[in-house]
Amino acid sequence: MTPDNNNAICVVGCGNWGRNHIRTLHEFGILGGIVDRNVETLKNLKITYPDISFFDTVLTAIDSKKFAGFVVA
Repeated sequence: MTPDNNNAICVVGCGNWGRNHIRTLHEFGILGGIVDRNVETLKNLKITYPDISFFDTVLTAIDSKKFAGFVVA
């Protein structure tokens, strides 16, 4: 389930804490996007979260205007 722009959260960084945030926000139904520079990491996460937006830079995520907020992990 993809949240609407009013409550969608984007997680920046997919390390250990980032993955915890991603999982939790997805469980709450408010994960809207993920940002990471590592293309292989994003590719793997796209398998688990196919309805989420993915970005390789924070600026492209901000410019998309899809999110109510960001978590930097």
